[in-house]
Amino acid sequence: MLPKYLISRQTQRRDMTIALHAPIHLKYFDDRRRLMLASALAPMLGCDTETATPVAQPAGSAPSRATQAVERDHRSPDLLGNAMLLPGLVESSTEGPFIKLIEGISHEYRGGRITLQALPVNRVTANVSNGVADFGFPELRLSADFDAKMPWRVSQASLGQVSFVLYTHKKRPLSKAQIQAANPKSFSYAIHAPSIPWGFPTENMVTFDGTFKMLNSGRIDGFLWAQEEADLVLQKLKLSQIRREFYAVYDDVFILPRTPRGDFVDQLLTELITKLRGNGRLQALYERVHRPYSDWQP
Repeated sequence: MLPKYLISRQTQRRDMTIALHAPIHLKYFDDRRRLMLASALAPMLGCDTETATPVAQPAGSAPSRATQAVERDHRSPDLLGNAMLLPGLVESSTEGPFIKLIEGISHEYRGGRITLQALPVNRVTANVSNGVADFGFPELRLSADFDAKMPWRVSQASLGQVSFVLYTHKKRPLSKAQIQAANPKSFSYAIHAPSIPWGFPTENMVTFDGTFKMLNSGRIDGFLWAQEEADLVLQKLKLSQIRREFYAVYDDVFILPRTPRGDFVDQLLTELITKLRGNGRLQALYERVHRPYSDWQP
């Protein structure tokens, strides 16, 4: 019998996974994970991945059976997506407007199944980078240089545009122009923001509540984040010393593995998004996720 803590983790993991538009085929994903694990361990152990028997690995030898299986598998129609847990947008693998958006995409998909897991941001990026997940979301399209440095890549198609807001203190307002004009080498502002190349130093946010309370008390100078997630927390906290200012808009995209599988999934998602945009359903679904910048003050 498994220890209680393992049983609890297994139950939680099972409950966080849901198949969209069709029943879950767990065997596909279990076999895929075992194959990936075997492929990763085999070179270190000097073993054949199917027999676990030590074998010689001469230079120039033919690809192993496991490698060939992965290559054959890259066009599998069943997709595993990882959603980043975000307040108001992704509450779980079954709740949140972003989940409903992916369900809308799934309803257009007749060739296979889309299964979702809702996980912390770092888990999502790691799973996609390692090929455990076929796609992750949400992500911003920044620059080609930034994309090239990442262990994953972004999708060709975007779901829409997301507005980023600069939150500062009312008594010490800080504008986008002031931030961009400051010298990065002597940058003196403490700004919490996602870990992306803004062109100036930033600090990671731990929690929305904590960052907003630090900003309201004057312990930091600014906070940069997507409008809907941040506004939801700001309205809940009812803080009185926060000032909002529009910062920029970015394309809302998926992240994908840098593999033939990622290329296949990219083409498939592009076709589905194009179809959903063409019949008018994409805009209606995306408006529940992100809307144009709203000019209001707490």
